[in-house]
Order: sequence, then C-alpha cells, then structure tokens
Amino acid sequence: MSSDMAWTVEDSTAGDKLWRETWIVGPPATILWCPAPDTLNRLIPYRFHLILRKYHLIHNRNRLISDRFHLILRKYYLISGRNRLIPNMFHLILRKHHMIYDSNRMIPYRY
Repeated sequence: MSSDMAWTVEDSTAGDKLWRETWIVGPPATILWCPAPDTLNRLIPYRFHLILRKYHLIHNRNRLISDRFHLILRKYYLISGRNRLIPNMFHLILRKHHMIYDSNRMIPYRY
C-alpha cells in the first residue's frame, strides 16, 4: 500500500500508524448532532409517548400533535393507518374531557 493512500481504521492492522492528514472533519457548523434511532425513546420520559410543552412527538417520528391534547400513556399505542392521532383503545382525549374505559361517552375532566 502506498504511503499517499488514505487509510481507515478498518484497513489498518495492529501496530499500524494512521496519519493525521488522512482524517478530515468538516467545520462544526455543518455537523448536526442527532441521537441514534435506538436512543430516541430514551429521551422521552418512561410513562409517556407524547411530551414537550407545545407539541408531542409520536412514535419517534416527526408527526406532531398540538398541546390541547393530553399525554397518552405508553400502554396505548397509536393506530398506524390514515388517522395517526387516534389511540388504539380511545378517541383523542381533549384537555377538558376524558373517556370512560370501553365507552364512547365523554365526561368532564373534573369527574
């Protein structure tokens, strides 16, 4: 292998020296930090799928729900069809209302 050729860690063997000139990193402004896909759930509190003050993330995607809806607990997974805002077991839960389990009736939140 020629000394002019850039090596990577995979190309090297034990005892090889990698030249600093072969490692090129762009300016910090062009490097965007993004967590690995498997760590995105760890950024969300354990009990909730949907968080943040103004918008709630759904299933680690960029789809958003406005803040007027309650947080939906982790155990209620969302339908992956056309309307992704409906939980699997319940309709959307407005802030001033909540649903009775296994019923379509809505009752005021204070009860």
